[in-house]
Amino acid sequence: MSKTILITGAGSGFGKLAAYALAQRGHRVIAATYAQMQADALATEAGAAGIALQIIKLDITNEEDRRQLLGSGIDVLINNAGALFNQRSVSAARFRRTGECAQAARR
Repeated sequence: MSKTILITGAGSGFGKLAAYALAQRGHRVIAATYAQMQADALATEAGAAGIALQIIKLDITNEEDRRQLLGSGIDVLINNAGALFNQRSVSAARFRRTGECAQAARR
């Protein structure tokens, strides 16, 4: 059965590999990147490879960006977005926002 899967941090690394693999297995993948430049590069690369992804720019710390997830019918969330940004610790507010992304995806 095909699922709708949101993958944050899909612009590179594990997130991109997971997005490609799941899309190739017939799932509807919403591949979220932190910056529009990443989204554009991912769209070009996935298109050239014949991989169908729905690509969005999603900064999980931005409420407006999170709001675009409402009504997306997401079945699975792979919350892969970087939260530390080369810091040794993360603030409670930033950690809370990653949870808010998951809550928005469930609506």
